[in-house]
Amino acid sequence: MTNSSLISRAILAATLSTIAGLASAGDTQNLTVNATVQQMCKFYGSAPTAAFGDIDPSGTSNVTANATVQYKCTNGTPAPALAPTTGTLSRTMSDGGSNTLAYVLSLAATSAGSGFGSGQEKSVAVTATITPTQFQNAVAATYEEVVELTITP
Repeated sequence: MTNSSLISRAILAATLSTIAGLASAGDTQNLTVNATVQQMCKFYGSAPTAAFGDIDPSGTSNVTANATVQYKCTNGTPAPALAPTTGTLSRTMSDGGSNTLAYVLSLAATSAGSGFGSGQEKSVAVTATITPTQFQNAVAATYEEVVELTITP
């Protein structure tokens, strides 16, 4: 073996040793990944209507109208607050003028959220009732009230 061959091998060995040293001079670092899922509730579906239909003013029984309000809440959200509050509320419809028709609106209790995915809708039963005392002497007209519902987790 010649001197130049030995020198070439020595240079090659030194180069490979340096490259191996550079490859092993790495470092590690942790990457934190995070997300916050918000606690929220939203109404789902179209706005419901509680329609009494035609009322016979000579009737002697309460008339009722029913509707269902659907909502979804983040999974694990406690039963949300509904405004107007759940329970029974005295309300008044108007014919757009000075004639009014009193009724009682009842909202059932809400239940805890289970998420926004398919099939996770929750329902609140809404019942509106007009007593004979209210409709027997009412002026013939079409009465209406829009009740704004708010749901809060």
